[in-house]
Amino acid sequence: MRVLTSLLLTLAPVGAEAVLLTRWDKLTPAPALMLEGQPALHWPEPATQVTVNALGTPTDWSRFKCLRFAMHSARAVPTTLTLVMESQNPASEGIDYFTYTFKADYQGWREHVLPLAMVGKARQPLGWDKIGKVYLSSNWAHVPIDPGTELHFGPFVLDTE
Repeated sequence: MRVLTSLLLTLAPVGAEAVLLTRWDKLTPAPALMLEGQPALHWPEPATQVTVNALGTPTDWSRFKCLRFAMHSARAVPTTLTLVMESQNPASEGIDYFTYTFKADYQGWREHVLPLAMVGKARQPLGWDKIGKVYLSSNWAHVPIDPGTELHFGPFVLDTE
């Protein structure tokens, strides 16, 4: 059990072959908000910096069963966010990708667990063994973001469990 800013959140155990995605451009450590003994990663201005890219992610996700992460919203806002995992298929037009859309309509921490077999698809992604760019977007659905949105993230974990 982890204590998170006066909120108890029980995170599921991580499998032996888990891979942490901890490097993101535009996310900055926020020592005032800790998660599992590490500073949470702050998205300073999701209304103006609408895309945050994961850095150094593996390209073959085929051995993993899920992606999990914790997100903290300073207040409940009607903001929609999208996690995009590109898997570009040269035989199709446009961007091919897997996607997960979620809201910041709560206050505090919430764990998100994405079974990869259940994640949405757009067009014809090649597969989990051919992942290119991974990024978060605050305007993917072209819905205006609430200007008061303040978000923090814990590590993103690719897990075999």
